[in-house]
Amino acid sequence: ATVSVLNWCHSEGRCCASLTAMVRVDLLCLGTGKASTHIYHGEPSTGFAVMQDGEPVLLIGAGLGAVRSCVHYCKCIPDTIYISHNHSDHAGELPLLLSVEAGKGRRKRVVAEPEVMTRLLNHRLAEYHESITLSNRKLADLAEFIECPEQEMSQITSHLSIVPYRSQHSERCYGFTLHFLQHQILGWSADSGYDPQYYAQLATSPVLILDARQTGSFDHAGFENVLDYEAELAATADAQGTSRVAVYVTAYGTQAEMPTVPQALRIGQTLVLHEDSTVAPAPPMPVEYEHPLPEREALTPRAAARRPETRARSPGGYQASLASPKSAGRHRRQQPFHEQRSADIQNYLSKVSTNDPAQPSYDRLPQSEAGDGEKSYLFPLPGQRAAAPYSIKKFPSPAPGPKKIFVYNNECKGAPSRMFLIKNVRTLDQLKLKVADTLNIKPIKHLYKIDGIPIRSLDEMEHLSEVVATKHAGAPFDLNDLPLHIQVGTVRGY
Repeated sequence: ATVSVLNWCHSEGRCCASLTAMVRVDLLCLGTGKASTHIYHGEPSTGFAVMQDGEPVLLIGAGLGAVRSCVHYCKCIPDTIYISHNHSDHAGELPLLLSVEAGKGRRKRVVAEPEVMTRLLNHRLAEYHESITLSNRKLADLAEFIECPEQEMSQITSHLSIVPYRSQHSERCYGFTLHFLQHQILGWSADSGYDPQYYAQLATSPVLILDARQTGSFDHAGFENVLDYEAELAATADAQGTSRVAVYVTAYGTQAEMPTVPQALRIGQTLVLHEDSTVAPAPPMPVEYEHPLPEREALTPRAAARRPETRARSPGGYQASLASPKSAGRHRRQQPFHEQRSADIQNYLSKVSTNDPAQPSYDRLPQSEAGDGEKSYLFPLPGQRAAAPYSIKKFPSPAPGPKKIFVYNNECKGAPSRMFLIKNVRTLDQLKLKVADTLNIKPIKHLYKIDGIPIRSLDEMEHLSEVVATKHAGAPFDLNDLPLHIQVGTVRGY
């Protein structure tokens, strides 16, 4: 834990914090969604949590899905919440969040630029105006509302301060630079179109996080814009002999839409912003380390090695980098299966000239039956001239006789089970899709036996067995918190 001492500063007329122990400041990514991501795909909107020695001290954004993601990773909501502007993907959950936390005796502190604060109080929190008036209360009973003027340093926690800057956006919106005591550690653009002058105000920080999409617009920068600006920053830093600014993008949408370039943050990823109370930090990089928060996503060695100093920008820009063999492989793995399979087939057939008599025939004709669920075909593989026999297994045949299972929704502990017939499906993936549609668990993650063992195939499920279905980014399976109607230790009689 951090050891802090509050000293009265006579020159400033306030208490100033001084540290007697090393402090670590992290930035935890809670979501990367844009306006429609949570509504249509269930992934959280863009948001962050600033961690000080493993404890959440600042929530950046309270958009749709942000509260659940914050509780999942941090186990609680920080006392201070910064709102950049009054859009649903940045402030949609603020009213209910403040009401629930205040009802539990945890009155929060909301920080915003004065004009943004006015819009939040008059419009975002309008649903509570009448009820507060009838109960002879004030909006201040919900939370403490702190205004941070533009381009002025405002202290928001005992150790953190921000300087807001207005971005290029259709709604009045403010990013900021984040300061830990006397050190500037982060620049965040919030929602903004490409604006080099605005970026320059934030790029004085060692790490810069920018809003970017596949295609740029007035409200949001494009990936190509960020790559161009990152190259300009790198050239300036090299010419001046200073450290390069680490640039990341967020607010690009779902995790499947995450770009390979520029460098993107993903949900659950943590950046170390500051590790020493006396020495200014070097540009933070995503590194793999032990962290006190549970269920934190670990970075792969490839991600840990992707430093701005070693990442060479493609000469042809963003589109040329997508055409490179390495990036093409990464993009292909992010495609849905049916699109990836279709692309593979088209790529395979494009290499075959139908007008060339030297090329082999690719008609896959059945040659003989090889047994139950398996057929033998005669065709050449890519790179082969002559056709060769190959055996291909079809879907496995369903097990004889009906097999019933009872599936519970782990997101709704009090809901009764739903019965499914195994004979109506041929694979576990088909069963999971059917369960997801019936129980409205999308996207579905795993099916568990009631003893906590995940199910890997249909053969592992016995007749009349009970199964628990979990959801991606939902409540984890817990043996001590099973659905209420599970009959542990008994056998169903039907």
